[in-house]
Amino acid sequence: MLASCRLLSNALEYSGENSVVRLGAACGAGQLTLTVQDQGVGISEEDQAHLFERFFR
Repeated sequence: MLASCRLLSNALEYSGENSVVRLGAACGAGQLTLTVQDQGVGISEEDQAHLFERFFR
């Protein structure tokens, strides 16, 4: 749950003023899938490779 809150918080923080942030949810095959879509600058491909490293920033 904390990860979902952080994703949404980051989407709101890094999207420009008056931009749209979408939160979606789907349930199927015993799984819940949450999506966050924003209009922010995104994460560079280089940094994406490190997303799940514990202390990467």
